[in-house]
Amino acid sequence: MISDMIHFWFTWMSVAVVILCIFFLFRNNWVYRQWLKLIDEDFMVYMTLPSYESMLFGRGFWVWDINYFISLEDAAGKPACGEIVIKYCETCTNWSEISPYRGLRFCKCSKLTEPAGEEAFTSDSLTYSYNEDGAFRTGPKFGCVHHKEPL
Repeated sequence: MISDMIHFWFTWMSVAVVILCIFFLFRNNWVYRQWLKLIDEDFMVYMTLPSYESMLFGRGFWVWDINYFISLEDAAGKPACGEIVIKYCETCTNWSEISPYRGLRFCKCSKLTEPAGEEAFTSDSLTYSYNEDGAFRTGPKFGCVHHKEPL
C-alpha cells in the first residue's frame, strides 16, 4: 500500500516537473526573442529591462507581454534603474557656433583633447594624438556625458 502511494506521488511529481521544464523552455525562448527584438529596434528601451534572469524566473514570470517589463520611469518620475539619459550637443554650451559645416560644429569640451602631458589622459576624456591642432566636429544629435546646460 505504501509503495503504491510512493509510486503514485513520484509519477505525478515527475509529470509536474516535465510540464514545468517545458514551460520554462518556451519562456526562455520568448525572453530571448524579446531581448533580441529590443536590441535591434530600441536599444534605450532595452537598457531599461530588468535582468534576463528576473524576466525568466522572477517577478512576473507568468506574464508574456514585454510592456509589463518596460518601465521608462519609476513612481518618482526619475529614470528607471539602468536607463541611460543622454543629452545632445544641440543643447550643450560646449557646442561651438564657429564654422558650422553641413550641420556639424566643433565641440569645445576640454575633455576632447590632444595630449599635453599625463593630465590629458583621464578616464573620462577622449585624447587623440595627431598633433595637427585638430578638433572634433559633432552633429546636433551626438551626445556625451560632459553635456553642459545653458545658463
